[in-house]
Amino acid sequence: YKYKPSELSNGCYPVSYGFADYTGGWTIISLTERLGPANAPEPAAAHIQTLDDLAQWVREEVPDAFGFTAHPLFIEERGKNYRYASAFVGRPGEKRPDGGGSWAVYLYRDPP
Repeated sequence: YKYKPSELSNGCYPVSYGFADYTGGWTIISLTERLGPANAPEPAAAHIQTLDDLAQWVREEVPDAFGFTAHPLFIEERGKNYRYASAFVGRPGEKRPDGGGSWAVYLYRDPP
């Protein structure tokens, strides 16, 4: 990763684990289409400049999300096509250790 996950100012915090595949009633919602391609003349989410911005945007787009993830280069390489993000809805599943290969997971301190 080019960034080190850390607590965000809006109450999101990174976790060092992922979730076991679809146990516990949670679902992944891809936000990539809503974000639009980074190289579009006016990307839908061009205002997203920081992870805090992304956390706020996810909360607005998917109010029932308990967390989100994004490509590790989402912020650092804004002008390139790394605008991949997903929200998690439902109930968190069984925790699984992060083997270092998955994207950072952020959870909201005040889930819906």
